[in-house]
Amino acid sequence: MSVLTETMTRLHDEIVSANRSRKAFRGELVRQTEERRSQVSALCTGFARDLAGAHRAWLGRSPLRRSPAERKTEEAEQQLQPAQPASAKGRAPQKPHAAHATKPAARSRAARVLPASKRPIKAAKRS
Repeated sequence: MSVLTETMTRLHDEIVSANRSRKAFRGELVRQTEERRSQVSALCTGFARDLAGAHRAWLGRSPLRRSPAERKTEEAEQQLQPAQPASAKGRAPQKPHAAHATKPAARSRAARVLPASKRPIKAAKRS
């Protein structure tokens, strides 16, 4: 009877040890997953900033995409400009010359670019 008791005690201890090591391994995996998730999030944020910077460099800022802080700064700059002479107040605003209106043409060209088409997936050969 003593051999059976010793064997069962040893097996019990091995099972408990395996369960503890499994729980520790799962805890480590969860920790590594959270760490990796935060690293990927930071990387994606960096890519988004770079892309936004490239977009602003090529196309300029869209009035719709300005932050409220940028709008307030722009309004403050407009208020700091000297007042227009009285003779200019009654006139209709002048349209810019066609030679200076290059940004809308660049935007329209960019808007006309169509996405690349995907290649069709080859069907599996059936025998």
